[in-house]
Amino acid sequence: FFFQKCEKARLDMSAELAVSVAKASPRICNHMNADHADSVLAYVHYFANRPNASHAMMIDVTCEGFVCSIEGSKSTVMVPFTTPITSAKDIRKLAVSMHKEAFRELGFMYRLRKGYYTEAAKHVVKHTGGAKVWGAAMAGLVTAGVGLLVVRGRSRMIRRGC
Repeated sequence: FFFQKCEKARLDMSAELAVSVAKASPRICNHMNADHADSVLAYVHYFANRPNASHAMMIDVTCEGFVCSIEGSKSTVMVPFTTPITSAKDIRKLAVSMHKEAFRELGFMYRLRKGYYTEAAKHVVKHTGGAKVWGAAMAGLVTAGVGLLVVRGRSRMIRRGC
């Protein structure tokens, strides 16, 4: 009897998880395709072992992983999660972890060819105050640099007796 109750509770939890993931799937797919297409392609290259894919789109999220379509192919691939999820909220952290693992394992030249460093810089700017903050910071650095050059030039002139 105890085993049956435990099994029923486990099945109920699995069903609840499947419903919450299915509900979140369209939002996750839209976000990943719009803002993280490079990650989706890296997932397909590394986790689904499809290194020749030139473009991939996330079309569904399940309790087991990301379902992606590959341009030029009529089939879909499952990109399995690297760790099990217990909540739809787990997917964001897992997606970030899988992004880091895929890009790390695909290597430096892959990151360079795929614009990884440029995209990383864009995300830093976007998530830390945007162009206004970074523009002001750069203006401040330039002003400070010019000021240092002026002070240094004057001190050299004073030492030379000019």
